[in-house]
Amino acid sequence: MVVGLLPVYSYEQQQVAMERGDLLAVFTDGITEAENASGEQFGEGRLEELLVRHAGEPLDEIVRIVTESVRGWAHDPENQDDTTVLLARRL
Repeated sequence: MVVGLLPVYSYEQQQVAMERGDLLAVFTDGITEAENASGEQFGEGRLEELLVRHAGEPLDEIVRIVTESVRGWAHDPENQDDTTVLLARRL
């Protein structure tokens, strides 16, 4: 659901405690739903694996790695949905 688009739509709110070094990733469905030539989606599992593997790197480097990985996966990257990634790390 698009946040804030419909004024009558209710949203859940939760709190998550982040420990030092934890990484928070927020992303659009264009990341996980990017399809290769066989129609297979990039998926949350691949994204999670990338984030875990590169969690200690600078945030801008992680964003670069994720976006390049998705573009490399996508069969037709020019016609894919938006690929937005927002990262935050607890210091």
